[in-house]
Amino acid sequence: MLETASENGDSDAAYLLGLLYKQGKHIKMDEDKAEKLLKLASDNLNPEASYSLAAIYSEKKIPDEAAIKQLILFAENSGKVAAKVAAAYVSAGMSPSKAVKLQRMGDYNWNENMADLFIPVQLPDGTIPSQATILSGYATAQRLCNSCHLPGVEKAPRIGNKYQWRNRDIDIAKMSKRIMDGYKKCPPAISAHNNPSLQSVKDSIYFMLWTAFK
Repeated sequence: MLETASENGDSDAAYLLGLLYKQGKHIKMDEDKAEKLLKLASDNLNPEASYSLAAIYSEKKIPDEAAIKQLILFAENSGKVAAKVAAAYVSAGMSPSKAVKLQRMGDYNWNENMADLFIPVQLPDGTIPSQATILSGYATAQRLCNSCHLPGVEKAPRIGNKYQWRNRDIDIAKMSKRIMDGYKKCPPAISAHNNPSLQSVKDSIYFMLWTAFK
């Protein structure tokens, strides 16, 4: 049924069938067919297929970095969270192929449904952030923090790295105000492209701490 649908131009069917061939689930593994089907779906503007295709290209002996970057950016602009992580690595200077590999290795478990990952955690200041705070902080971190705190630019503590965060004594209220105006190597949170509230910046700090203590 998937084969018929993909032959008739159904990009979702081509994407799913491509994954099956790639993973060898319920069907004999065939990486050439997988790549062909994922490219077909990607050419039909399927963001999931585009990012999966970027992963295949990143494993090539000589990766086509320009093509991988284009696929990452398309998937990112279409809202795919994993692609946003890879794009953050690229914007920090990492090659597109390495960015995809690092994201897929599970450097930090960025899940499409962050609500499913939530567990209550008490932070060093005694605060137990709510699920709403963590989800808000996650969204703010994607816009403001990922480009530095995912790859650890300029020694910024990396999201999800418990050792780097647990050794820091952070006054969240003071730190939030500093970040709004620009702190050390962090550009001002308020700019022509971003206008976060002080609370959303606080939430982003709670989120990054939460990833270290959960």
